[in-house]
Amino acid sequence: MQNETTDKNAESSGKKSWLRLIPIPFTVFLTAMFYLQGKAYQAGYLAYFHLDNTQMSISTSDAMWLAYRAWGNGAAHILLTSGDWFLDILMSTLVPAAIGCVLLILFLMIEKLRSKAAKPGVTAASIPFKDLSLRRQIAYIAAGLAGYVLAIPGSILVIALLVACSLIVLVEPFGVIGKRDAQDYCQEVPLAALPTIPHLPGFDPNQGVIHQLWCNTDTCAVLQAGAASAVPKSAIARTISPPLSQSLSGKPDTPHPTICSPDPAPADNKTEDGGK
Repeated sequence: MQNETTDKNAESSGKKSWLRLIPIPFTVFLTAMFYLQGKAYQAGYLAYFHLDNTQMSISTSDAMWLAYRAWGNGAAHILLTSGDWFLDILMSTLVPAAIGCVLLILFLMIEKLRSKAAKPGVTAASIPFKDLSLRRQIAYIAAGLAGYVLAIPGSILVIALLVACSLIVLVEPFGVIGKRDAQDYCQEVPLAALPTIPHLPGFDPNQGVIHQLWCNTDTCAVLQAGAASAVPKSAIARTISPPLSQSLSGKPDTPHPTICSPDPAPADNKTEDGGK
């Protein structure tokens, strides 16, 4: 009796030890997904400004922060734009869902009553392997070997499909969120609110004012004449912020030009040409 209790305790402790290991791969999966989601968000954000993702590096902590930001912005966008659609779907499926729940409860109650009324069946005793015929033994061995041989490529294929589906469902949408956030940033932030760079190697001051969009660990994105570029952070010697006395709110009839506002330079050139 004591041995049986000891065996049961050992089995339960073994099961608990396996349960403690479950959070480890789950945490690794979530960390990898968050990093890839942050990278996808950055790639979509940069793609809106026609910048390549390889031009601006990103650290792991920055990728995690971008993923967190993308989750918040994506959820807010869904709540703001899909409220009416969600309510329509909810109201149209409320009655069928209630009927389905009632039917499911009735089905489970009937199955429970049937299982109590049914008599336990007699299970057939399994035949030991050594008592099987030689043909059956060979068939079982061949089936086992075939299962092991096919399980390796089959497992690789299933894992590859799961990884591909996870990337498509859990990573790709964050590139779209990044593009939408970049569009909002480009259309809402006044150009006068961006810091200016007096001098930058490789840029012609006659082409227009150089504005600093944002910077990460070692790279900065700058804007000149409506075109964005990625430059090393060390190349920027000095930036000039807008004056604190400057009001960027503006009036509704005279709004400040934003980052994506059309460049008025071509219109000025046409005027000058016409004057000539």
